Amino acid sequence: MAGTRYVGFAEETTLGSWVDPTKYSELVTETVIPNKRYIFPETSRAVSPTKKMTGNYLQSGDISFLCAPENLTPYICKWNLGTPATTTPESEVYQHVFKPSSSLKSASLELGIESMTRKLAGSIVDVLSIEGIVGRPLVLTASIFAKEESKGSIGTPSYSPVADFNYTDAKIKIGGTLRSYVRAFRLRIGNSIPIDELFTLGYSGFQSVEVGYPHLVDGTLDLLFPDSTEYDRFLAETEFAIQLKAEGVLCGATQKYTFQVDVPQAIYTSDAAPHIDRQMPLRLRAPFRGEWKTSDSADVIVTMINTLATI
Repeated sequence: MAGTRYVGFAEETTLGSWVDPTKYSELVTETVIPNKRYIFPETSRAVSPTKKMTGNYLQSGDISFLCAPENLTPYICKWNLGTPATTTPESEVYQHVFKPSSSLKSASLELGIESMTRKLAGSIVDVLSIEGIVGRPLVLTASIFAKEESKGSIGTPSYSPVADFNYTDAKIKIGGTLRSYVRAFRLRIGNSIPIDELFTLGYSGFQSVEVGYPHLVDGTLDLLFPDSTEYDRFLAETEFAIQLKAEGVLCGATQKYTFQVDVPQAIYTSDAAPHIDRQMPLRLRAPFRGEWKTSDSADVIVTMINTLATI
């Protein structure tokens, strides 16, 4: 049987200064690759390099995990979007609203791999992907860069008992109206972090966290074809709002655990048309792009309701 596998995490005060994990989460997969990125100078000495130098050492890749009210989810949202605005809708229940920010925090991530850990100091979240597909739990994927890696000893993780969000917990609104014909929702929130520009003379790791340009929000909707509503939006170049809202069990007297994603203004960028395949049922895969909506000061908004006083 497999041994202990997990991700432990804690927010850093200073980029790259390791903080021991204070919380833990299960993972689906991870593909974080460490790369020495050696420099091999080409000289007149031989037909191939005779020496090597340290390059811009970097760890990069994806960490996928189930979307849940109180596991890694709210923290990754913070590290991708910025510190949330938190209110108290009722006693001991908290609502956290995340909007894009140019000020992002770094984290210490510990990947527990049975008999050892990979300690990824100075981890920053470039892209957050959100995926809801019929027949599956909601899954989040964080695409990260990490400044330093070292080996550690395996820990003893404990996990939140709050249930993960399933596809049956999620409903989709398009254009402000609940739609029953959505089979899959995929969204990417990208910071365009110019990672190679953040290295400086005299240091082996990147030295700052900067959000690049443009901030990118895009995705796809997989749809049934009961009528031409979405095709008509595409032809007319109509802008519309998209909302995914997943609700779990009660976390207070009336409030439920909630994960909600709003793209306040989007437009279909191509296709959005049904295609003929013999007499198979008609399906659409409609790509969309989120746009900045001035009245919301955002191109995407993530709202979570849980029992965490601070994120």
